[in-house]
Amino acid sequence: MNKRRILLVDDEIFILECLKIFMERSGVKILTASNFIEATKILDREEIDLLITDFNLKDELGDGADLINYCRLDKPLPAIIITGSDIQEVRNKIGIDTESAAVTEFILKPANLESLKKIVDRIFNS
Repeated sequence: MNKRRILLVDDEIFILECLKIFMERSGVKILTASNFIEATKILDREEIDLLITDFNLKDELGDGADLINYCRLDKPLPAIIITGSDIQEVRNKIGIDTESAAVTEFILKPANLESLKKIVDRIFNS
């Protein structure tokens, strides 16, 4: 059986590495990107089952909202957004309505890793 593949995107390398180590314990394959361009290159060449991205990427070429919208161009992909911002503001920027499945879940910072794992398990088991 092939491992599920998760793309983690965060511009804070320490957070990215911590999330990677934690999520790999669940037996999933983790790919990482620290900016919008790295993430889009991975999305273009790899089969990804889930995107977990920080909303506020410090990248002049794109942020978490741009990344979600980039995914919508090719194929819908379940996504989790980790943010310290107001969730309604994030929803508005992405253009999410109640019928959109592009973003499966929002997690407020600081992210609780056990909660994140439960959300990932729920997505993969649904």
